[in-house]
Amino acid sequence: MTVSIVPLRSAGDPRFDAVTAIYRDAIEPSEQKSLQQLRAQIDDDRYACLIAEAAGGEIIGFAITFIPHSKEFWLLEYVAVAGNARSSGLGSALLTAAVAYAAEHAPGAPGILEVDAPRDDLDASSPIRRRLAFYARHGCRLIEGLSYILPLSHAGTPPPMQLLLLAQTPPATLAREDLQRWLATLYSQVYGKPADDPRIATMISPLPPEVRITERLQ
Repeated sequence: MTVSIVPLRSAGDPRFDAVTAIYRDAIEPSEQKSLQQLRAQIDDDRYACLIAEAAGGEIIGFAITFIPHSKEFWLLEYVAVAGNARSSGLGSALLTAAVAYAAEHAPGAPGILEVDAPRDDLDASSPIRRRLAFYARHGCRLIEGLSYILPLSHAGTPPPMQLLLLAQTPPATLAREDLQRWLATLYSQVYGKPADDPRIATMISPLPPEVRITERLQ
């Protein structure tokens, strides 16, 4: 399959409709933003939407990144592949393209990913376990002990989540104060919540001054 990965620069581009169709199908509803929010961030210079376009013009996947103006980290907000293109290596290609984009626009900054936390009753074949295995193969590490609260609510309560870290040379630890600042940036700039939202304190308070970064994605 011949695929081109290119940026979608405007929500006015007719290919945006194909992106939203994949988004609605592939992303857990409680982890989705509204169509209005998604449209606004496509036109925001802190975001990049990279689309996978097959021969003939069919849009079969996308990745969305967010880089705050501070450029101290970047967020891989979404990676999604159309149902007819899954298990083809396209997810890896999109992740690689997102990492390359971030390396160009925020050199040296680590990436973070918001992912579902696995439950004990899930086996290796479950979608959550398979996604974690995918991210582990691509070098992601777990920010240990952080029970991440995704601040979305318009389509139900998101499941328990955790944060992964992606860096060329992953650190052994991350200072709690740095993590708190990153969470405040995510809440305020990605989700429009107060930078001092009490959920941030709830997440941070159980953590030690130096938070371990571990290879084991639980």
